[in-house]
Formats: sequence, structure tokens, C-alpha cells
Amino acid sequence: MSSATTDTPANRTSASSAPVAPDSAAVTAARPVWSVRDKGLIVIGALVVYSIFIAIFVFHQKNLLLHDFDEIQQSVEVDGILKQVDAAVFQSVMATYANIDALDRAAVMQRIKFHYQTLLNKHAELVARAPQYNLNLAGVDAAMTRADNNPSKANMSLLIQELLKIENEFTQLTAEGQESRNRMTTNFRKLGDSVVMTALLL
Repeated sequence: MSSATTDTPANRTSASSAPVAPDSAAVTAARPVWSVRDKGLIVIGALVVYSIFIAIFVFHQKNLLLHDFDEIQQSVEVDGILKQVDAAVFQSVMATYANIDALDRAAVMQRIKFHYQTLLNKHAELVARAPQYNLNLAGVDAAMTRADNNPSKANMSLLIQELLKIENEFTQLTAEGQESRNRMTTNFRKLGDSVVMTALLL
């Protein structure tokens, strides 16, 4: 014999407070649904951003390489002028040495002044390209003027001394320029290798 369940207020409260299972259709509708087209657009957008990043990186590295290359090229050109200046100084020294005991020193001074003028021209060209190589030629200018006015053996010996000082300075500048260019060349190669490796990794 079955017993009927009594409809009491407590039973009604318990029934009303029981958890209700969520509707699976409602949950599915609440979640964002990505279509194949949307996913494709996201992938394309990511690729575009990545491509822009790569382009900016390559452009920046290219500018660095070009800047370093320009510096190396300028260093080579300056080194060429330095060697021309050094050659002009050497010719002036040798012309003075060879004719220091000449009888007609006045005529000899014309040849010496010709070589010295070549030195001045090349020095001006050098300073125009590289102002840091502006050497003080006041001493050799004064010695040249004295020897030109009075081409005595003493004055020509003094001229040789001043020319040798200038030659030593230009020789030192040439050596420093060569060392600087070697460093720039090494850095250029390292940067080039770094760009290649980074591009491969990207």
C-alpha cells in the first residue's frame, strides 16, 4: 500500500530551491563562435604584422651597414690623400737634402717650393675631407720663408728639421687611420654576419 507524499510548505520550498540544469543550447549560444573566415583573417593579420616587423628590422640594419660602409669608404679616401701629403713632404725633404750644398741654392729653392706647394694643396684637400687632420704648419712655413729669403746651409738645415717633424706627424696619422679602418672593417663584418643570422632565425 503506497503512501502519498504530503504537499507541505517545506516540500514546496525544497523543490523550488533545487538546482536547475543549464540549457546546453543557451551555453553554446553564449560562447563566441569563430568562423573559418574569421580565423583566416586573424592569421593573415598576424602575418602582416610579422612582415612589417621584419621589414623595419631589415631596413634598420641596412642603414647601419650603409653608414659603416660609407665611413670605411671615406677612411680609404682620406688615407689616399694622407699618402699623397706624405709623399709631397718626402719629396720636399729629399729635394732639400740633395741640394743643401748646391752653389746656386736660390734656384734650388724654386724646386723645393714647388714640392712644398704640392704639400699645402694636398693638406688643404685633406682638411676639407677630414678637419681633424688639420696640422699646424706654422713652423715649416716660417722655415720655408727664411730659407727662401736667405738659402743658407743653416736655414736649409732648419727647413729639413721642420719638414721631418711634419712627415712624422703625417706618418703617425696614416698609421692611426689604418688602425681605425681595420676596426671599422671588423665591426662591419660582424654586423653583416649578425644581420644574416638574425634574418635566418626570423
